[in-house]
Amino acid sequence: MNINNISRKDKVNILLFKLLLIVQYGFFLLVPIPQVSRGLAYTPWASLLLILIMWINSLGKTDELGILVYFFILINLVSFVYIFLHYKYLDSTAYTGLGYALLTLIYFPLKRISGKFDIKHIIIFTNILAILIILVQVVYFNVFGSTLISSFDPTKLQIRNGLRITYYDYLVLTNVAISVGILFKKRNLLDSVNLLLSYIYIFYVSQTRYIEAVALVIVGIVGIAYVWKFLKKGYVTAISVSIIFVILPVLFIAIRKIYTALIQPILDGSYMSIGSYFARLGELDFYSNVLKNNFIFGLGNFSTQVSSPYWTTIHGPEGIFYTQDLGLFGDVVRLGSLMLILFILLVLILNKKNYKDFGNLPLKLIIYSSVGSISVFSNGFILGLILALITNSRKSRRNYLNGN
Repeated sequence: MNINNISRKDKVNILLFKLLLIVQYGFFLLVPIPQVSRGLAYTPWASLLLILIMWINSLGKTDELGILVYFFILINLVSFVYIFLHYKYLDSTAYTGLGYALLTLIYFPLKRISGKFDIKHIIIFTNILAILIILVQVVYFNVFGSTLISSFDPTKLQIRNGLRITYYDYLVLTNVAISVGILFKKRNLLDSVNLLLSYIYIFYVSQTRYIEAVALVIVGIVGIAYVWKFLKKGYVTAISVSIIFVILPVLFIAIRKIYTALIQPILDGSYMSIGSYFARLGELDFYSNVLKNNFIFGLGNFSTQVSSPYWTTIHGPEGIFYTQDLGLFGDVVRLGSLMLILFILLVLILNKKNYKDFGNLPLKLIIYSSVGSISVFSNGFILGLILALITNSRKSRRNYLNGN
């Protein structure tokens, strides 16, 4: 659609969204201040200011997904009040937790402008630019052992198969979902490049096993669903056969990764010597007991400072447990039973006829993957972004845009 036909408020929102993406990518690691590169990706305030302006520009009637966004924010507000009343204590982590939740407000301005402007194009182009710049710096460090620009502190980052940077994992994973959804409907160069670079980032830069597995599962499941559409119609095409030969190895690799990371350590007893795995078993035991005592409100959406008297209350007797490691279960531990209700409602809505568009499947899979070890609900910006990207029926979208 011609941008000249877009209202001034929507033009402002498009401009602010472009700036917001740059902020979320830590200014592409180009600012020689580590706190900027990491801090803006991990604290909500700079992003929240932009989102609040966009949200005010988009006030109006909402839809069922928008109602769930407000419900999610309400859950976090209740948790914030609960922390204050129950613990008689508030610290910066409680405010940050609430700030993360408020980032889901990005849903409303994006839903408004997505019917008038291709926001996916903005996201993909920004992702390609960000990954190329980040790759240069990571490759430089891996070869020369020093930073090209002092935009991150390597002593505070993990070295696995080279330097690991995990700040932008869910942004990149969302781009995988976007491009997979598009490429299985129509082939184009931009999405092909975006998908390739996103996988390079996930496997070379992030090296987070769960993100790797989810990225592979997205391609595998969407590929199978694509071929199944042809089989149901009673015919097989050359492209569907070729897809099967690509998808099956991808699924095999994904299943093998999940098996090696999660199941094999239990079978051979090696989990006892794997710190992260051993910690997760301890987390499950500890937080299960926590939920027995407070299923309604959970622990509260805060992390506390190490010096806080509540550190071991939140992080276990040894102070090494984190709810963020446990996916949806961890969300329920933090925010209480309402979080489980929200997730169930979201799944039910996303499986309604209006949201059955094939391109939505990869994005839905990211939400469903929150049941695992990393939850999208801990990142309000990504949750709001994914919900806004999920397309609705033409009639429902038209009604939303017209405020009916």
